[in-house]
Amino acid sequence: MEFINEQYILASGSPMRQQILKQLSINFNIQPSNIDETPLEGELPEQLVVRLGREKCQNILNLQPDSVVIAGDQILTFDNQIIGKPKTKENAKKQLMLCSGNWVSSLSNITIGKGEKILQKTSECKIKYRTLNEATIDSYIQDESCLECAGSLRVESNGILLIESIQSDDPFSIYGMPMIATAELLEHHGLVKL
Repeated sequence: MEFINEQYILASGSPMRQQILKQLSINFNIQPSNIDETPLEGELPEQLVVRLGREKCQNILNLQPDSVVIAGDQILTFDNQIIGKPKTKENAKKQLMLCSGNWVSSLSNITIGKGEKILQKTSECKIKYRTLNEATIDSYIQDESCLECAGSLRVESNGILLIESIQSDDPFSIYGMPMIATAELLEHHGLVKL
């Protein structure tokens, strides 16, 4: 497999997304896109994740028009309601109590732009939280890094211990970087020779 020599930019500051993308052996730069991620009134979760992925990609394309921009977004939902980043331990505790013993949906969008052409794909991952007691939750949220993760679920560390089951057509989508979709979009852009 060979990638066409281009300037690739990952429009994300996520260390996990960076680590996953490195598995493709693409040389890329990192340039996070800092856009307003506030949902629009009446916007459905699947619409929001697609819009944010596109806006992040377009934001960097506007700055680096000769680059290939890889962007995306991830949203967790429970009962069709968006579960965002908790920001505080109090909110994290509420989120984890809500999700305890329940299935949540993780929508991971990948957006790749080159020139005027922007392609997108969203992968869904169903996550079943274990039934959590208060002591487990209190112990888990001591690691404040979970406060910056949707649903308080930092799966690349101790968050994996909160999960009972995962169902997905793309195993990397739980990390917000669906690699099957990424490879497909790179191929559609003519950037990879298989």
